[in-house]
Amino acid sequence: MKHLLVILFAISFSTNLYARPGHCGHQNQRPCSVFEAVPSCLSGLTESRGRCLARQAPRPKPAGRPHYCGHNQQRPCNVTEFVPACHKGLHEALGVCKQAQQAQKVNGYSVSVVKFSNTGKFKRIGKGKWAEYGAQGPRFRFTEKSRDEWSVYLHDASRNVNIQLDLHRKKVVYSVGNGARSDIYNIINAK
Repeated sequence: MKHLLVILFAISFSTNLYARPGHCGHQNQRPCSVFEAVPSCLSGLTESRGRCLARQAPRPKPAGRPHYCGHNQQRPCNVTEFVPACHKGLHEALGVCKQAQQAQKVNGYSVSVVKFSNTGKFKRIGKGKWAEYGAQGPRFRFTEKSRDEWSVYLHDASRNVNIQLDLHRKKVVYSVGNGARSDIYNIINAK
């Protein structure tokens, strides 16, 4: 081992470091071995994939999320493009960034349950049929009269009671017949 170190030491001082063979260490050539030239590639070059190549400047990271990934209905960004993969409020589902289910807005056309307290709710129980539930179970039954973007309109013919489930104002509105309407509950959740 001691002899090997002496030989390597002697070679390194006897070799002209600036004299380099023409078959290694230059652009697009193989790197030189330690017995041919040190360093293995000329200044400004680096070893890459078994060749001496020009050093590339690191690519700057984009200032913000790229416009082509991570947004709603787009593919998620790769880790080299942006982290997190999907924009805030979105999640990845089957290779696409989408709105989370709980983040999607419920409106008068899509609602099927409206909660107004921990135990009270209006629930769609069939086509055009709704029930009001309390702590003890179903209290009253209603027929759906109509819907719009913000509300569902219900009627209980046995009591001549009208209910509006107003999702825009988050109120349950009550009236008897054509009488005055009044807010009776605050809506705390709808789905």
